[in-house]
Amino acid sequence: MGPEDFTFGYATSWTGLVGYLVVAKVLYDVVLAIYRIWFHPLSKFPGSKLAVATYWHETFYDVFRGHQYIWKIKEMHDQYGPMIRTNPDDVHIHDPDFFDELYGLKLDKWAWWTRGFAVPTAGGMTVEHEVHRKRRGALNPFFSKASIVSNMPVIQEKLAVMCQRLDDIVKSGNRQVLDLEAIYLALTTDVLTQCSYGWTYDYIHNPEWAMTWKLVNTGGRASAAIVRSFPLIGAIVRSMPLSVAIKLVPPVGFMKSWMQRVGIQVQKIKSDPDMMRMIRTEKRRKDTIFAQILSSDLPESELSDQRLIDEGVLIATAGSETTAWAITITTYHIMKNPQVRKRMREELRQVEIPKGDTVAPWTSLEHLPYLTAVIKEGVRMAGGMLSRLPRICDKDIVYKEWVIPAGTPIAMTPHLVLIDEKVFPEPRKFIPERWLDQMDEGKTTSRLDKYIVAFGKGSRNCIGMHLAYAQLYMSLAAMVQRYDLEMFETDDSDATPTRDLFTAGVKLDSKGIRVLVHGKDEKA
Repeated sequence: MGPEDFTFGYATSWTGLVGYLVVAKVLYDVVLAIYRIWFHPLSKFPGSKLAVATYWHETFYDVFRGHQYIWKIKEMHDQYGPMIRTNPDDVHIHDPDFFDELYGLKLDKWAWWTRGFAVPTAGGMTVEHEVHRKRRGALNPFFSKASIVSNMPVIQEKLAVMCQRLDDIVKSGNRQVLDLEAIYLALTTDVLTQCSYGWTYDYIHNPEWAMTWKLVNTGGRASAAIVRSFPLIGAIVRSMPLSVAIKLVPPVGFMKSWMQRVGIQVQKIKSDPDMMRMIRTEKRRKDTIFAQILSSDLPESELSDQRLIDEGVLIATAGSETTAWAITITTYHIMKNPQVRKRMREELRQVEIPKGDTVAPWTSLEHLPYLTAVIKEGVRMAGGMLSRLPRICDKDIVYKEWVIPAGTPIAMTPHLVLIDEKVFPEPRKFIPERWLDQMDEGKTTSRLDKYIVAFGKGSRNCIGMHLAYAQLYMSLAAMVQRYDLEMFETDDSDATPTRDLFTAGVKLDSKGIRVLVHGKDEKA
């Protein structure tokens, strides 16, 4: 027997082994699919057999078809009813009247779902309900309405810079095309980081506003489904040194540099004995989220550098993008509807702007019924969260004739509530009056308010909701009172959520909501 015979025999045996492994894997998957469809504890629940047989069904729509599973879920609800299985292990409900009931319970998050995000110890990504409750409790005072009111000078300051830059463009007479979301993202990011960190990236002065940050943020959100489906990819990318990540995966490199800067801030605070003593003894309002957490009664294990970094990064990134998008979409529809803009201007004349400020304060604006209706409709149209929100309860949950076993991931999707035709007729039309029709005389509350689920509900709703609303009211009031915007090669397809990037994503070939800015027409 020569060397050639040995090599051939070795190669043949190795090929055979690979073949056996492939066959074994196929058989395993077939048996597993049979179990999931006919013998799983959820086998009696309705839904697509393909969806419940394999996670590859969801991966196909979200990874290979461009984040489209939300629409497949809607299609399955249309076919099977309000209760369906969306993958082998979870169930999904579409019933706007059940949203409050479900998310009002004490619920854990689903670890499989949260692994798509790179900040596992942040409060918003915490799996266990009790751990989240303590982490959230440490931060609640910082984001209370009273705290946000005290931060209104920061919003006024950033708005003044934004408006001055827009004024300069108007005066120049140049037809400069602007990306509206990049402008608002510069504003919201600077406001949120100033309030949260005590420093900003100063996007509001950047010649391109926050355009780079917009692209990075979009790329980061788009990667969540990929990392959830292929966690090894996420682990490899996260382990890259900063210098390598910047060259190979720029969005990841940008985020790593952001986290690095947050880490420096955390270490600076914790290494200063005098500062730490002040943080833990003084009763005054804390200046940063890090000081707020360090002054809380959380145990030492909750005060590590990495946990503070995770918390700081999630709050600043998630809070700035969602708010900017909501302001952008609301502005788009206001400027597209001259009658809406005219009515807003008439109402805004009732409110006095304090001397030296750019706009009236939130505390005055929030009492205006029509402005409030416009904002509610804008938040609805912006889309909220397009991803379903899986939760796990340690007790059975009853929905109509179904009993969902304890420990089962159960989800609803906020966006599907916001576009439900039974609640919001003609859901793709911007109709602020739908909120006024539902108001009691002289109030800004509406019977439709229970269906505004863009910020979530229950104990895990958006912690930055008050700050988001303050910026919505003040930004929109300033924009409407000062400018007219002309849409540039932009239409509804650029403003309609079509992709699930956790929050709203629009068509892939959209160039953004682009505008030309003009001074306000005094006759309008």
